[in-house]
Amino acid sequence: MTDDRRKRPGHSDPKDDLDLERRGPARRLTERIALRIWAEDTSPEGDFAYHTCSDLSLGGIFLESTEPPQAGSRIHLEFRLPGAAAHPISVLGEVVSSLDADSAMENMMGFGVAFIGLKTADRERIQNYIAKSRP
Repeated sequence: MTDDRRKRPGHSDPKDDLDLERRGPARRLTERIALRIWAEDTSPEGDFAYHTCSDLSLGGIFLESTEPPQAGSRIHLEFRLPGAAAHPISVLGEVVSSLDADSAMENMMGFGVAFIGLKTADRERIQNYIAKSRP
């Protein structure tokens, strides 16, 4: 299933994710911050994995992985923002970019996930965390 991310807040042209010449903050509509936390993902088949998160925005998250799922896959994510361990963020996500050993080149292997149906309270928590994390 393909999804036109241009209709989602926080993303530009879907082809930009795999166009390494265009990767970077200029293609994003929402601010993205570097963040090192653990995230859990569960696939619809029940496969479970832990990943390190390397960045976060209101629109999604990038998870490091040596075996990223294919773009278009849906996963359930759960992660905790620093300082809010008692209140995990639990959200459905769609894999919108996947960088394996062949496509990552000098970039980190992993996958970008766009949030689907992020709860208003969780969106506000992410927004507040990003605002507090600005230099």
